[in-house]
Amino acid sequence: MPASAGDGTALIFSVNNQPQQVLKRSANDGGVTSDVTSTTTLADYLRLHQQLPGTKTMCREGMCGACVVTVTSQNPATGQMESRAVNSCMVPIKACQDWQIETVEGIGNRRDGYHPVQARLAHMNGTQCGYCSPGMVMSMYSLLKSNGKVSPEEVEQAMDGNLCRCTGYRPILDAFKTFDKDADDKTKRLVADIEETAGCHGRSGGSCQPTVACAGCPRAAALTSAKDDWRLPTTLQQALSDLSNMTVGDKSVRLVAGNTSMHASGVLDKYDAPSDGYISLLKIPELRAIKRPANGSNCRIIHDAPRAVFGAAVTLSELIEELKLLSKTAGYRHCAEMVKHLQLVANTPVRNAGTWAGNLMIKRSERDERSNPRPVTTQAGCWGSRPRLHDFDLRMNSTSTSRRHLP
Repeated sequence: MPASAGDGTALIFSVNNQPQQVLKRSANDGGVTSDVTSTTTLADYLRLHQQLPGTKTMCREGMCGACVVTVTSQNPATGQMESRAVNSCMVPIKACQDWQIETVEGIGNRRDGYHPVQARLAHMNGTQCGYCSPGMVMSMYSLLKSNGKVSPEEVEQAMDGNLCRCTGYRPILDAFKTFDKDADDKTKRLVADIEETAGCHGRSGGSCQPTVACAGCPRAAALTSAKDDWRLPTTLQQALSDLSNMTVGDKSVRLVAGNTSMHASGVLDKYDAPSDGYISLLKIPELRAIKRPANGSNCRIIHDAPRAVFGAAVTLSELIEELKLLSKTAGYRHCAEMVKHLQLVANTPVRNAGTWAGNLMIKRSERDERSNPRPVTTQAGCWGSRPRLHDFDLRMNSTSTSRRHLP
């Protein structure tokens, strides 16, 4: 342990299956400028502290996709491990507690062999200058890891957050569509030849298994100030208690979920000074819960009508997937139209992190900002609970056009 480190561990996670630790400095240690802070991004940690330059940074606003990495973490509401693509330039490193992070170097390289996603992109002329390629690869890898077998439509949707300035999208999509679950025999023979030539590891039909983790101790690669106040409550009551305690003395505190709003009081806000403290909502089961309308105790009844309930920290991607299921249920047919609109909000990595409630709150705090889910939820007749924006209840009705209260 570094001599300047205190006794506390601020953060534990893994990068490419290698355990990581961020340690707190001693209370009387002022620290240095290279320390990890609440505004340090995952992208900068990977590039500057781990020397993994494959993850690129360009726009730093979640628009280009060059910084995409794959994250696997536990959903606190279901207990299930879930994998997704995220923009590492928008993720505060202190939000990564217990995450398993994979980068383009970790899934395949010249020494260990290339992943089929990497090999097919290269051999089918899907790369030119190469700056966007790592993000493209990780977006496709994330799709395969979360879905296994994919369709051409899913491939196109997954690439909506990745920009390419030189190659053009045709060869990129052609390469990735070879993972189509219904690929013809000609395509199967082609990819078999590519992977044999490239020395790919893993199965061509899906994601590779991660390499064996280091048997040594977690890497203490960075330090953070003892005064840096970042809370990670695991219950709603604990979050409210932290909020009450941290705001004593008129201190500024920000609630953090997806942190995808770069211009509306996010952790990485370009215009506001850092807050005195931050409270992450990612591990609170009540805010990540989704309740489906059904007969039984799991159904929330309002005005004698069963409704679907979404916690405030449910991501836009999770909301979209649930609406797809609801659209097949009588009384919820219009959810299919909501899906069409919500799939136009930002892009896949942003929707994988951003929450529906956070997006609505942008409109409340920043009147000039657009909140795309707001007209959809208002028209659908959604209810927001009071006094805090905890969840909303949704019941689609063909005559439901009235404006309902959204805190």
